[in-house]
Amino acid sequence: MMMLNLYEKFITLNTPNDETNIQAIKFNNNLEHRVGQDYNNNALILFKINNPDNYNEDHSRDLSNLKIRANISCTIFENEKKIQDVFTVFTCKSSDSNLIKIFFIMIESMIESHSANLTNEDLSKYTEDFIELFSKIKPVNFEKILGLWGELFLINYSSAPEILIEAWHNKNNEKFDFYDFGEIIEVKCTLRNDRIHRFDFHQLNSNENIITIASIRTRETIEGISILDLRKKIEQNINDASFIFKLRKKFYKTLGLIEEEKLSEYKFNYEFAERNINFYEAINVPKVSEIPNYVSNIKFNSNLDQANKIEQINNNQNLLSKFVINDE
Repeated sequence: MMMLNLYEKFITLNTPNDETNIQAIKFNNNLEHRVGQDYNNNALILFKINNPDNYNEDHSRDLSNLKIRANISCTIFENEKKIQDVFTVFTCKSSDSNLIKIFFIMIESMIESHSANLTNEDLSKYTEDFIELFSKIKPVNFEKILGLWGELFLINYSSAPEILIEAWHNKNNEKFDFYDFGEIIEVKCTLRNDRIHRFDFHQLNSNENIITIASIRTRETIEGISILDLRKKIEQNINDASFIFKLRKKFYKTLGLIEEEKLSEYKFNYEFAERNINFYEAINVPKVSEIPNYVSNIKFNSNLDQANKIEQINNNQNLLSKFVINDE
């Protein structure tokens, strides 16, 4: 896997002295794509693609944090050399250093997935991925960090992380944590001594899907591992770079905006979680089963200590079969 270090390249660039110019540097000697900085100090990626007419202005977008312009003529200065050429330009419009780093991390994942063979079709797909990510990324809180830690723990705990990544916040059914052709795993992670979890009505009630609850108890500790550590552990067990891109996209989409350095302040006990993960069929979890007329947005607490946990895995379930039942 190539190491591009795009953010490090970006911070070496100087602000151009003309608003029509871009300071730029190549990704590396083997790629014609470039990292750039414009007159407003925005971070840019300039893609040099073959047959640019196949990637047209229909792909151009202008969001609050992201701007995409297809096939534009650019004047760039590279090592004091002036170059005029046509590029597709992705611009991170935010001055937030964490969002800029996310921008470059996702670009690196995209390039690593395709090496030098990035096609117009690939760029079209990734355009939609970037629009989805940058339009939904929001500030984060502790509850979301703990929830994300639990979901990443489950991916890493499984015997097939790629399958879990594919099912994670699946576009076909994003309201559930993991969804795969009618099979659902909903993750609940807690620091409590009991297994009282908060549920939405739909998380436990479905006539069409098989729902499993993964209940994880852990402890916050300075000697634990953070969600960044967990993401890296998962990436080390994945050989296909396209799954690393999917993991990072969903990671940042779920996490939102927070300085990565601050994430190291939130560490949880992995070994304790391994000893304290149970699976439950939703039909066995105490719940509200019916909604009265004119009532909506039902949420409630349920104590899973009072429910029968799954003692034996059903190997016919594609997701659940990727786990070992904890006998403790």
